[in-house]
Amino acid sequence: MEQVTDDLWIAACAHWLQVQWRTVAPEDLHQVAEQLAHEPELRAMPPVDAVAHWLEPMRRTGSIRP
Repeated sequence: MEQVTDDLWIAACAHWLQVQWRTVAPEDLHQVAEQLAHEPELRAMPPVDAVAHWLEPMRRTGSIRP
């Protein structure tokens, strides 16, 4: 993946979180995206993949739908 700025990665990540969690406030999703950006494994992924990876445990337990 080409290197993108933290701000752009966080914005894209917040967008993909919103696609999955439409009922969560955008400010909260932005905060989650900022936290994810501090995880080297997730930050190395494209935002859409990082969100899918991070949400996987919640999908397995049924806390969030695919």
